[in-house]
Parts: sequence; structure tokens; C-alpha cells
Amino acid sequence: PSPITFCLLLLPAAVLGGMLVLPACRLLKNYPGQDLLSAAAIRWGKTAKLLSLSFFLLAQAVTVQTVSAFSSFLNASAYPEASPWLFILLLTAAAAYGAYMGHEPVARFGSFVFAALTASLFFVALQLIPQLQWESVLPPAYDTAKEVIGLLIALTAGNAELAVLLFLLPTVCEKAGSVYSRWCLLWVPAMAGAVLFTAAALGDYAD
Repeated sequence: PSPITFCLLLLPAAVLGGMLVLPACRLLKNYPGQDLLSAAAIRWGKTAKLLSLSFFLLAQAVTVQTVSAFSSFLNASAYPEASPWLFILLLTAAAAYGAYMGHEPVARFGSFVFAALTASLFFVALQLIPQLQWESVLPPAYDTAKEVIGLLIALTAGNAELAVLLFLLPTVCEKAGSVYSRWCLLWVPAMAGAVLFTAAALGDYAD
């Protein structure tokens, strides 16, 4: 699908994602002061272990995908002579340390990383503006219905950040709807801008 189609589907995907986590938000509301897994254990007893297992498998899948993708990028682009296992071990160690610290410290540290990354991308964008090829960004008319539906499902189901939000909600002194709405206001424009800018910067290589 074209980058414009991707951008147009971000908001519907965010809405569908919010609908998917409504039962979990309802559970947190019924058991104030409890995190998601504790609330599930109170509500369903030993059956809640299936929920814990599901989140564990999700975390492992996201970790494996992130580590392998970043390791492949470093090995192919920056350090082709280095062993890929070096990057895998270093990234896995960083992920293990983050798991040991817990989600709240990692989320707090992530705010500083986000600010640094945003500043870096801003200066990179300034350098790339003269080289942008907007004619390479194809309109949605070239996409089939099957491609659009598949992309919408992928954007909705592949949003692992929703799981992170569910674990962070008990530590935030605001309603879940307000937190999620503000997250969408940040996520949708940021993703749309990144996709359009990347497609225009890569030009024919975007294919």
C-alpha cells in the first residue's frame, strides 16, 4: 500500500485498538489501585495465569523481532565485518536490564530518549529537505481493497504499545480515555510524518 494509505489508516487503527483494550480498562476501573495482572487474578483466580502467559509471549515476540531487526540493520549498514551475535547479545542484555528495572522506570527513561530522538530526527530532516522527491509518494488509488484491509489489521494488531499503556495506566492519575486520546494525538501525526518523509526521502528506493 502507498504511504498515503498508511497514513490515512493510522487513525482508524488507533480507534480499533482502543476498542480492543476497553475490557482491560474496564477491569482496571473495577479494581482501583491494582495493576492489570493483579486485577485479573482477583477477578478470575488461577485462570488469570493465561493472561500472564499471553503478555509474556507477546513481550518475548516483540523483543526477538526488535533485537533481530536492529541487529540486522547494524550488521548490514554500519558494521558489516562484526559478528551479528555481538549486537544480539548487547541488545538482549539491554532488554533484560530493562525488564529487571520494571516498566515504570523504563517508561520514564523513555521520555528522555524520545526527546533526544525527536531532536535528532529534526536536524536530519532539515538536511534532507532539499532531496525530497514527493512525486514518488503514490496516491491511494493504486491500492486494492485487500491490501487496505490487510494493512488496517496489521496496524491494529501489531500495535504492541497498547499493552505497555495497559501496564502504565494504574500509575497515571488520569482517566484511561484521556491518556489514550493524548497518546493517539502524538502517535498518529508522528507516524504519518515519519512515513511520508521517509518515502519522499528514499524516492525510488522506497519500493
